Amino acid sequence: MKMVTNMIDITTCLPCKNRCSYCPQDILMKHYKGIKILTLKKFDEVLKNIPKSVELLFCGLGEPFQNPECADMILLAHSKGHKIRVFTTLVGLTDKDAKKIKDIPFTRFFVHELLNFPDSHRKFSFVTERMTEVELKHFLTSRAGNLYPVPRKPFVSGCNPCSDGVMLPNGDFYICGMDWALKHKMGNLFKTNLKDIKKKEIYELCYYCEYAKID
Repeated sequence: MKMVTNMIDITTCLPCKNRCSYCPQDILMKHYKGIKILTLKKFDEVLKNIPKSVELLFCGLGEPFQNPECADMILLAHSKGHKIRVFTTLVGLTDKDAKKIKDIPFTRFFVHELLNFPDSHRKFSFVTERMTEVELKHFLTSRAGNLYPVPRKPFVSGCNPCSDGVMLPNGDFYICGMDWALKHKMGNLFKTNLKDIKKKEIYELCYYCEYAKID
C-alpha cells in the first residue's frame, strides 16, 4: 500500500561519534553502504521528492549536528514549507549555527543529554527556552533485538511509530529508526518520490520491537 506519511526522520551523517550505549552503531555500520555525509546540495534534491505536508525530524540514526551543514538544511527545509522538529544531544552545534536556527518555529526541539556533555544545552539560550528534555528511560529498550536478544512476539497487530520512516545519508529509506541492521529498505529518496513508496503494516522486525501493538 502507499504510505500515508506525516513525518520522516532525516539522518544527516554516519557513523554517530557520540557512541551512546543504547544505539547499536556497530550493527548499523556493518550493513550501511554509501556516502557518510549528506550534503546540502543532495538534501535540496531530496526535498523535491518529499511533499511539503511531511514534517521533517532531524535525528534518524545519529546526531544531526555532527554534520556541519545541518543548520543550513533546517533553514532550507523551513523555507520550502516543511514543519521541523529536532532530536539532538547538541554535540556539534556551533554558536554560529545556533544563531541561524534560533528563530525557526520548531514543532518540538528535543534534547537528551550525554553523561560526558551534561551542560551542553545551557550555552544556547534559544534551546533552554524552547527545548523538551528527554528522559533516558525512553531509550532503554532492546532496539527491536539489535542490542540484545529478545523473544519473537507471537502476534503483532501494528505499530506505534515515532515517524513514518528514516532516510540515511545515501538516500536509502527504511521503515523506522529501529531498523539498525537495515533489513527493510523501502526505496531511495534520491531517486523516488515519497508519495510513490509503498509500506506494509507489519514487518518481521516488528515482532521484536517494544513499540509494536499487540492488541
